[in-house]
Amino acid sequence: MTTIHEVALRAGVSAATVSHVINGTRFVSDEARQRVTAAMDELDYRPNTLARSLRRGRTQTIGLILPDSSNPFFAEIAHGIEQAAFARGYNVILCNTDGNIHKERLYLHLLADKQVDGVLLDTEAHDPQALRSYLPAHLPVVLVDRDFADNPFDVVLADSLQGAQEAVAYLIGQGHRRIACMSGPQNLLSAAQRREGYSHTMNQAGLEIRPEWIYPGAFRPDVGRQGARQLLKLQPAPTAIFACNDMLAIGALRAATDLGLHVPDDFSVVGFDDVEMASFTSPTLTTIAQPKQEISRRAVERLIQKIGAPAEGGVRELIPTRLILRESTGLVKVDINKPSLYS
Repeated sequence: MTTIHEVALRAGVSAATVSHVINGTRFVSDEARQRVTAAMDELDYRPNTLARSLRRGRTQTIGLILPDSSNPFFAEIAHGIEQAAFARGYNVILCNTDGNIHKERLYLHLLADKQVDGVLLDTEAHDPQALRSYLPAHLPVVLVDRDFADNPFDVVLADSLQGAQEAVAYLIGQGHRRIACMSGPQNLLSAAQRREGYSHTMNQAGLEIRPEWIYPGAFRPDVGRQGARQLLKLQPAPTAIFACNDMLAIGALRAATDLGLHVPDDFSVVGFDDVEMASFTSPTLTTIAQPKQEISRRAVERLIQKIGAPAEGGVRELIPTRLILRESTGLVKVDINKPSLYS
């Protein structure tokens, strides 16, 4: 392995000059710098970045812990975070918990042992006390797409309440009165906020919310398929479904095929997230877009700020969503007074 002294000998300079070129710690003439970089290339010299980082007290590495990297939403978040971190000189270590809080705890301590500078975390903890109980001391953490009531941690996420209100208001504007909600996991605050946005908008419009029109379950397409099949066999059946994420909505589109129905002629579907595949479904999916690139960028910037100047948490960055109109919604075309078309 080539040493700094061999580079110095080849370049005809001191080892200290080579060190200054590598670390940018002192002025070096252009001529000497060129000789040093040429010698490094000829000898295939690579600085010991780990040693340099430990001397500085920084590894220029951050951890990213996600619950399900196979979910397109989280895959797109991970891609955005990697891009934003790379542009700022940071590497990213990705950890996938599969929704397992035990794996999350192990990964947090593993990342701390590897001396990452900080962690971006989509936690499985249901309250801040639980997270604090296993969070390594002095490890800078910013939450992404996860929130708590009275959250003491810094968090960056989309405005779920606003997005749900916009989705349901749009369906009402299309003439829908019987609107169901596939609401996602009951213990997830973002899902609860989307349910709240649905209920608030329905109540404001003076529309009935039947308990059987709210279908809870995991954010997975198989749950959406099963939920939509159940909802569409109700009497009366909903004429529209607001799905609290795109995976549920995509499952609802499959349920239409199962039942021999057509979206949006027989019922409309709105999702939430705007994952890339939402524009490739058949029909293409009307959805609420979470600004994933913006979430990723701000999360990385917030974490780097905490790494540079540790401070108490509690900063909450709430980013607006927007409605993306595609083919899965339309004006009511069924007899909304008929109890059920699908039983």
